[in-house]
Amino acid sequence: VEFISDYRYELRDSSGALHGQISNGQAITLRYDTNKKEYIAFNENQYASSTLPLRLLPREEASNIFTLKNAINFRGSNKKINYNQFHGILEMRFAAKHVWIVNELNIEEYLHGLAEAGNGSPEEFLKSLAIAARSFAYDAVQNPVKHQREKFNVDAEYDQIYKGVVREKNNSEWVSAVNDTRGTVVTYKGEPVTTPYFAQSNGSTKSFAEVWGKTKPWLIPVKAQYDRGRKRLGHGVGMSTHDALARAKKGAQAEEILKYLK
Repeated sequence: VEFISDYRYELRDSSGALHGQISNGQAITLRYDTNKKEYIAFNENQYASSTLPLRLLPREEASNIFTLKNAINFRGSNKKINYNQFHGILEMRFAAKHVWIVNELNIEEYLHGLAEAGNGSPEEFLKSLAIAARSFAYDAVQNPVKHQREKFNVDAEYDQIYKGVVREKNNSEWVSAVNDTRGTVVTYKGEPVTTPYFAQSNGSTKSFAEVWGKTKPWLIPVKAQYDRGRKRLGHGVGMSTHDALARAKKGAQAEEILKYLK
């Protein structure tokens, strides 16, 4: 992984030990040696290795951005938009037989970079989805079960689609919805809960128990009237985003949508 930032970073291992200073504008490459089972970081000025995962941490508290120079994550066929910029901390970690590139950042910054919805959707729909996405992410942090072997909280492709700073810059209405609902999560009996969502149902959602085998009383089947006659796309549990969008277009508020679609 080729890392570069306009901000100053420190190279540390997962124990916190300092291995080097990275000046603003200075590139550094991270890799994992599978034979030696060690992490390596190098550029023209320094070389470091460790048996512990290596981390690049910003030296200032202010918001910061880094670029993965050799990452290729284009927006479909548009080769001019590459989702390769991110806020916060970068970590390289070998776990569960794979090398993972982990981006560590606060939940609100993470939400800004999601690609679950775009500009042009009703404000209340975007708010309902922002709250659902935040609740899902918060639960994943509080109950890190799904990716326990890999040692991170959420996958950037299958759990929630996360594209980072480039998406954030081009998705102002979504960012506004995240900001307008800042810190708001769904609760059940006063406790924050997970809130899965999916593309669309066939007219009815499914219970959590029906799909994943454990009862969660806030995730029960309900009629999704605006999905009637459609093909089910996704797991079917929680909020159908197609139905939620239709409800928002009819004038429903975010809280009303969430309470109905669970």
